[in-house]
Amino acid sequence: MQSDQPGFVYYNGKRKTEDVSKALGDLMNQPADKLNIILHFYGKQSNQRFLQLLEPSRDYFVRYKQFEEYSNETNLLIEKTLIDQEIKKVREQIDEALDQNDKQLFNRLVERLQQLKELEKK
Repeated sequence: MQSDQPGFVYYNGKRKTEDVSKALGDLMNQPADKLNIILHFYGKQSNQRFLQLLEPSRDYFVRYKQFEEYSNETNLLIEKTLIDQEIKKVREQIDEALDQNDKQLFNRLVERLQQLKELEKK
């Protein structure tokens, strides 16, 4: 059985050809030009070699979405870790302010601690 469409057709502007050598000549002369290739042959949907060519392009979007999710989760984890470290540092500073009986510093640090705890909840 054969496909109802030609196996190879090359379009370049208004020029159309089924001659592979002319298409190859154009491609060799203009290697930087963008090109879309559509292949038609009977049984292409059951041909594993053909499907493997198409498969990566389908996976790019899925991989990109997965990467974005991982990236967002990583950013949240880093942000939480930084906030936790800041909270620990502020608590140590609060202890020092209490040891020194510095009420102004103590009040500022308690305010900062409350701000950090609010950020932590988000």
